[in-house]
Amino acid sequence: MDLLHLNEMPPDVRQAVAACGAPVVLGRTCGGLLPLVVGAELDSLDGSVARLGDLLRARLAADRA
Repeated sequence: MDLLHLNEMPPDVRQAVAACGAPVVLGRTCGGLLPLVVGAELDSLDGSVARLGDLLRARLAADRA
């Protein structure tokens, strides 16, 4: 996992963030970058790391299916 500030983004990440907005959790696949959790979803978690983990696990599991 890489954590990047907005002024540290490589071009591909900058392009993905421009398309879906910040903050965002992106996943890198062989096909490119994929937004896993977007800002409104992060806001709805009310700072819960456990709920973020649950959401990420669910998104990653759905991607494998």
